[in-house]
Amino acid sequence: MKLNYFSLFIQLLIGFGLYSLFDYYNITRFFTIALLVVVVIIVVFNVLKAKNREMYLEVLCNPTVYLEKLEPLQYRSNVVNEYQLSLAYAYIYKGEYDLAQTHVEQVVFEDIKDKDKYFPIYIRVQAKIAYEQQNEQVIQDIILKLEQEESHEMLITYCKILLVLLQEQYEETIKLLVEFIPTQVKRVLLIELEYYLGFAYTMTNQLDDAKAVLAFVVKKGFHVVYTDLAYEMHRKLEE
Repeated sequence: MKLNYFSLFIQLLIGFGLYSLFDYYNITRFFTIALLVVVVIIVVFNVLKAKNREMYLEVLCNPTVYLEKLEPLQYRSNVVNEYQLSLAYAYIYKGEYDLAQTHVEQVVFEDIKDKDKYFPIYIRVQAKIAYEQQNEQVIQDIILKLEQEESHEMLITYCKILLVLLQEQYEETIKLLVEFIPTQVKRVLLIELEYYLGFAYTMTNQLDDAKAVLAFVVKKGFHVVYTDLAYEMHRKLEE
């Protein structure tokens, strides 16, 4: 709290200093315009940040903070499905798969308005729960359904990676991951995929590669379940 007050004091001091400078040169109208522009930028930034809560999970890789940012949604009846799906998304990356399943089962996806945003999340959550339950059939069904539609290549590949992992086809897993990882932009998904790569290298006895990949995941230090899994696997390889 003291830090916030100090920051506010500095901002006010800077603002007063700028105003005095503009006033000295008799161009205060430009100060007013600049102030309005800054206020608009701040408001727009905060609105976008509120709408894109997923950044706290997908970019900052902190499911706990993401859950905190979701709390206001629980009081809005018009986004109940988005709220439940987002909870499931968070719990996937906390490694709490039973909770994730509980929440995703309450989602009526047809009632979600922004389907372009939430469809990939919905698919990955379902596929990941099936993977943790070692249910190949569910993943195969998801892949089949996706293949009947267009523009889902990324999701299909993700599901195929989970499927070949379950089938213990580790060489195929490595091949898919090496091609797939460079195409990803969501940091939290990258961490997950890199852990799978380290795991697959371990299972094929490519231990130097495994240690390098797992150490890379651990070094990032993000608060997701795959960081902990990578740490444990790397520690065992070093013993």
